Formats: sequence, structure tokens, C-alpha cells
Amino acid sequence: MTATTEPCVTEAQAAWVAERLRDEDWFEVVVATWEDPVASVRAAFRMSYECHLLKLNDTPVAIFGVAPAENEDEPGVAWMLCTDGVHKAPRTVLKAMRPWARYFAARYGGIQALAWSRNYLHVRWCKHLGFKEVGRCDINGFDFVHLFRDIGE
Repeated sequence: MTATTEPCVTEAQAAWVAERLRDEDWFEVVVATWEDPVASVRAAFRMSYECHLLKLNDTPVAIFGVAPAENEDEPGVAWMLCTDGVHKAPRTVLKAMRPWARYFAARYGGIQALAWSRNYLHVRWCKHLGFKEVGRCDINGFDFVHLFRDIGE
């Protein structure tokens, strides 16, 4: 399988992925925001510094980007939401994401991420992409892992 990335230029592209989220990603969005995942992904698209689509063989399988942190003194927040399509070629997905993790960390002075602790795939992928677990936090009564990737990692 071939992985490609391209800028996500329309909310419709973001919504297409949001309508097809993996179960864990859907749950993560719902418990973090208490909003409909499609509305939440549209909002993330609008507020992000940049947003991209990841495709496998020309089919979108993920949307990812960097959004501002709540505290403007903190690094941006990297985010990624996937469809079940990522399971067709997980190593290909990770290989495609490596340069993006480096780029985001360099461009934004380090980046952080939050993942629902039971979204094992995302937590594992973040760690594989050079993020270090720096703590845990409670979001709406659910355990989230706080991860950080420094510029040089």
C-alpha cells in the first residue's frame, strides 16, 4: 500500500473522515468534548494551524494537524483521528507520519498530544513517533495520557 499526505483544504474532507472514525477515536472525541464527533472534527479543522489528510492508495484513512494549546505559552497540540482503514497497513501509516512528527515539533517548538488512555493504538503510535509520556490528566472523568515531543527527538 502507498501512503500519501495532502493538505486538508475543506471541512467536507474533515467531515468525511469524522463520519468513519475508528470506535476508539470516536469515543475519545465524544468524552473529551461532549460533542458530536463530526462537529468536533469540523471545529478542530477550523481552529488548527494546519490540517492534513493521510491516504492509503488514494483513500483517506486519517486526518491530523496541530491546534493551539489552551495556554498560548505552551506548544501546539498535535492530533490525529483515524478510520479503520489504518489497520490495513499500520506500518505504512507510521512510516508516513514520522516526518510529520519531526516537522511539527521543529515548527512549533515541540508539540504535545492528549490521548484517551484506552486508545491503545494512538498512545503506542505517539510513543513510536518520539513522544514521551509526561503525565496523566482527567478529562470529563476519563483518564487521558499527556505526551510531549521535543524539537530534537
